[in-house]
Amino acid sequence: STSTLQKYGAASRFGFVKIGKLPIHSDDFMLFSVITLVFTVFMSSMIIGIIRYGSKKEGLKLFPLLLVVAVVVFILTESALSTVLKMLS
Repeated sequence: STSTLQKYGAASRFGFVKIGKLPIHSDDFMLFSVITLVFTVFMSSMIIGIIRYGSKKEGLKLFPLLLVVAVVVFILTESALSTVLKMLS
């Protein structure tokens, strides 16, 4: 049977696994980043609620505010890094 890695060619080979180019695009990475960010903010808000108030429900009240702050920081950071990388290339 042909593995996914074998379908896309190989730069080198280690045992039975070929290492090569995978079909991962920047859009896929951006989607993964946003999903991970939302999950992290959700878990963080619940942890903050437990530590500060002793209740997950109180932490969920913080979720919208923390999510907005996290998304704004993410967008600003992504924009700044894009600008810097374009200047360097």
